[in-house]
Amino acid sequence: AAAGDAFLQSANSGERRGEHRRWEQALVSLAFVSYITGHITESLAIYRQVFTSGYRFGDTQVQSWGLLGMVQLSLSRGMVDDALQLMSTYDTLADKQGREAEADAFCAQVLAHGMHAVALLRKGNAESAMFIAEKALTRLEQLGGWPSVYTFQPYLSLLEVFCTLLADAKEQGYTDAARDLVGVLGRLVALMAAYAKIFPLGRPRYHLAAGLLKHLSGEPPATAAKEWKRAMHEASEIGWTYEEGHIALEVALHLPLGSEERSAWLVEAGQCFLTEGIEHDFLWVQDLLQLERTEGRNPYDTFMDMTTSHTLSTVHDMDTTEPSPESEHGGPSQSVVSNGRGQHLSSSVFTTQNSLLSENDNPWGESVA
Repeated sequence: AAAGDAFLQSANSGERRGEHRRWEQALVSLAFVSYITGHITESLAIYRQVFTSGYRFGDTQVQSWGLLGMVQLSLSRGMVDDALQLMSTYDTLADKQGREAEADAFCAQVLAHGMHAVALLRKGNAESAMFIAEKALTRLEQLGGWPSVYTFQPYLSLLEVFCTLLADAKEQGYTDAARDLVGVLGRLVALMAAYAKIFPLGRPRYHLAAGLLKHLSGEPPATAAKEWKRAMHEASEIGWTYEEGHIALEVALHLPLGSEERSAWLVEAGQCFLTEGIEHDFLWVQDLLQLERTEGRNPYDTFMDMTTSHTLSTVHDMDTTEPSPESEHGGPSQSVVSNGRGQHLSSSVFTTQNSLLSENDNPWGESVA
């Protein structure tokens, strides 16, 4: 809340003084804070405002900031086709900027590579996803001497890609590929450790990543569980309940379907999202718990009993359109999901007909020239 207030004050100050770039940068920062705290509707509105400002003044870099923010939100709500459409427009802008080797204030290039890799993976293109993800990882290593809080999202994107591919390689018995991916994931975790030393924001996800590395590399279960418990503690210490929910959900997605541990983590995630009033994520957890019930266990009913005294009347979600046939809330299509995400490449395919894009207020549908 304090960070959001500070960025809002900075934006207002920049606007009063006519300092346009300061205003735009403050808005991007404010949108980022809204995103990581689950205020998706607010974040979307701000990123759209940033893009429109850049479009109006012919500033391709500012347009890029707005576009990448909307890609980020698209992926967070399972709108992969929207994300790829926005990425295509971003690529056009990036070509005009010619900034491939230049780091900007919001690490745009590495952010773009990471999210593009996630989108490709969720569409089933593992080879291209891995190529782009490794490119992003190398770039992050090059940026090691230039730490930025805005590498938070690239780390999360690469964590999803590498963990999903590693889990799949192990499942398929590809020993050499799995060994190589353990090494790649280890490089990422090392970078996340360095980030966490500078930015408290990164501590919960670092311990999540460290636990996933231990889990997927075959270390004793207790070692991974210790890291995951630490991740939840770090998020709790700074009052970041939404992050606790995401950590619990990520852990669950990498545990066997039908296991008691997976169900317990899902219930924990659902309680966090319910507390914060984040409907989309809460409903996603509900669907995953229903899958658990099909495995002969019944954590879903127990979970619903816990929620009767709560309400989702304060919803920080952006989804108001009709749900798609594939997924009631823009999460993974249950027709292809074996465990929610991450254990098989097929389960990385997220589908929805909901869209961030509107024909009536869609300036990026026009020529960017």
